[in-house]
Amino acid sequence: MPSFFAYRLPNTQECKAFELTASRSTSDLSIVSFEGRAQHFSFNKEIELNDVLTVLQKTELKSTSKEDYEKGFNKFLGQLKESELDKIVLSKLKLVEGNFHPISILNQLNFFYSNTFNYLLVDSELGCWIGATPETLGTYENGVFETMSLAGTIAEGENWSDKEKEEQQLVTDFIASKLEDYSKQVQYGDTEEIKAGKVRHLKTVLKATVANHEEAELLLKAMHPTPATCGLPQNEAKQLILETESHDRALYTGYISIKNAGFINAFVNLRCMQLFKDNAVLYLGGGLTAKSELEREWQETERKAQTLLKVLIDK
Repeated sequence: MPSFFAYRLPNTQECKAFELTASRSTSDLSIVSFEGRAQHFSFNKEIELNDVLTVLQKTELKSTSKEDYEKGFNKFLGQLKESELDKIVLSKLKLVEGNFHPISILNQLNFFYSNTFNYLLVDSELGCWIGATPETLGTYENGVFETMSLAGTIAEGENWSDKEKEEQQLVTDFIASKLEDYSKQVQYGDTEEIKAGKVRHLKTVLKATVANHEEAELLLKAMHPTPATCGLPQNEAKQLILETESHDRALYTGYISIKNAGFINAFVNLRCMQLFKDNAVLYLGGGLTAKSELEREWQETERKAQTLLKVLIDK
């Protein structure tokens, strides 16, 4: 079966769909996993969204129990208090029973969420993935690389605490340090809050002058995985996640990069799910610091699930 990719950029109306051809090097589309495995594709031909073919497989994945989540939380919290770890992201799976139509879901995401990067990926090896992510890893055009620090999560009606502000500042500092490795001109925007479904995040936009397209690609690789999806220090947090989480994150907290000779648009793969024959598996996570509380973190992941549950359950 051919591979397909459909997407709509944030704050745009047009949803494009393409049949894909696997490529050996960076081409029109790169799909990068959490662990950093990259698969590259060329846009073979543009097609109508309704012409995308999907054959869904069965899965043995199960929802992460609260007991298992608590075990991971306690292990991470102990490391945050006893080691040099400043932040780490704990994730879980949430399985939703039902027979879902991928194209219908993407259409609904496009209807409900205008400021996110919405996509549908169908590939015999990677599977069927759908997402509506609020986070840009980086864009590059005309010598300017732009990215964002997006971290800290609260529900509607809640006030920002020191925990969320500290978490967001850690991400900002990390990204700034990476930009400074590739540029002598780094600009910081004001920190603001954005809404993503039923939660709010803190966001700071950063810009840097970068020499060329190749440098921008290297910068994306250096930033991934960011503290917003992994932790700090980067390598230590990543290793602890791989040792602790019982599920494979696969494409969750990886990134998707669309590019041509003139620009790069790369997005962190958050608020995403994998579709199977009789269910959907949602990938959810949240950043922990030494000030984190178990119940609050669990509820944060449940609120994040609402972005996707809205198009799976609400009819």
